Order: sequence, then C-alpha cells, then structure tokens
Amino acid sequence: MKILKPTSQFKKDLKCTERRGLDLSVLYNFLKLLCNEQIIPPEYKAHFLHGNMEGYRECHLKPGWLLIWKEDKNNLYLTRTGSHSDL
Repeated sequence: MKILKPTSQFKKDLKCTERRGLDLSVLYNFLKLLCNEQIIPPEYKAHFLHGNMEGYRECHLKPGWLLIWKEDKNNLYLTRTGSHSDL
C-alpha cells in the first residue's frame, strides 16, 4: 500500500474544491484505488503528462475536475487538484 504525500499546494487546492461543493468522496475513492495499486478504470482518463510535468500523471475525477500526482515505489505525491483553469 502506497503512502499519500500531499503538497502544500494540493492542500490549498483541496480547500478550494471543498468550498466549490464538489463531492470529495469521488477523490477519496480514487485515492484508495491508487494507494492499493489497483487498475485505474478508463472513465478517469488517466494519462502521463509531458514537458515540464514529465513523470506526473493526470486524471479526470469528474468533467472539469482534475487530479495531478506523481508516484514512486512507496509513495503517492498529490500535486494539484481543480479545474483546467485552476491548474
């Protein structure tokens, strides 16, 4: 099981997401999948990023709600969450 390591920016993004009234259980359920190293269902459209975000992954939790993270063997580094314009 991987350990979650949220960045300070992710924590700020999460507060903003909560203020917008989005259902955080969607995020928590997705994070359970990642922590348990399960296969990500295709509806999340998970993909690797390029350029200056090389090595990071992004998924669509809901239309207009994204999550960016990076992972290694033991950890999940939660980097950003929010809309396209936020990120």
